[in-house]
Amino acid sequence: MQAPKNGLVLVPLVFSVNIWFGVDDFGGMLEIVMRGVGAAVAFTLLSGAVYLLNDLVDVERDRAHPVKRHRAIASGDLPVMVAGISAVVAVLVAGAISVLISAPLLLVAAGYLVLNVAYTFKLKHVAILDVMSVATGFVLRAYAGYVAIGGPVPGFENGVPRVDIDVSPWFYIMTALGSLLIALGKRRAELTTAGDEASKQRGILGDYTTQFIDALIMSTATLAIFTYALYAIDLGDTGANVPADNTMMVTIPFVAYGIYRYLYLLYVKGEGEAPEIVLLRDRPTLINGFLWLAVASAILLIHTIGTVNGG
Repeated sequence: MQAPKNGLVLVPLVFSVNIWFGVDDFGGMLEIVMRGVGAAVAFTLLSGAVYLLNDLVDVERDRAHPVKRHRAIASGDLPVMVAGISAVVAVLVAGAISVLISAPLLLVAAGYLVLNVAYTFKLKHVAILDVMSVATGFVLRAYAGYVAIGGPVPGFENGVPRVDIDVSPWFYIMTALGSLLIALGKRRAELTTAGDEASKQRGILGDYTTQFIDALIMSTATLAIFTYALYAIDLGDTGANVPADNTMMVTIPFVAYGIYRYLYLLYVKGEGEAPEIVLLRDRPTLINGFLWLAVASAILLIHTIGTVNGG
């Protein structure tokens, strides 16, 4: 289930379509798309390696969990040695793909790996830092997608000289808040499901209460919607990559609905312990996500065509 999470790597590609799209330069477009897809593949492999490492470290605790005990390593379906070798191979292949795309991408991938190793052995046992570390991992995914398609990085030459990619800092803040919201929702679902056995199944749950997590969820959800609104509005920031007529504002309801839908699934339906599965099988969420990407891309392309035609 690592591929859906790493779809975030492709978001900078979609939201810069107005910059790299050009019918007279098919080769250039193909290069940009391949860079973005390659970065997504690399991070899918890295995520898989981290997943295996985490399961290797937590194998005994997972065996006490009513759901996690069915995981491949905990159940014994996947031998420990095979899992370890697979993780190493995945990291090496991901590194090879990254270095072929660009040096900055390799650095981001290395940072992501270091963060997750630190999370596996230490950060996941520290309240608040555990969910913030998860959110940081998603921000690094988004940034990886940016540098992969040629986004400028201080100290490095742009990997795609013909394209001047830039992304608003509000995008990264929104990514951090959105992923933090999902991580908090997962902790709440785990705490609610486990009940008195919470600390036995995941030690950090003993440091949380549902009331505290609820307060964090509500504040984070509010900030996430507000931050996306700031991203969608032209504030004179040349790196924002949004139309000056503020037409990107029409995408705000999609983001608001997506967040409200997640809260509905979490609080009303009692789901959220495996958010990547819940969100992928929830049809309204899938339709909303598709419409959000489609409308945002259309706005950017129409604005670009209008500018070229003198509109």
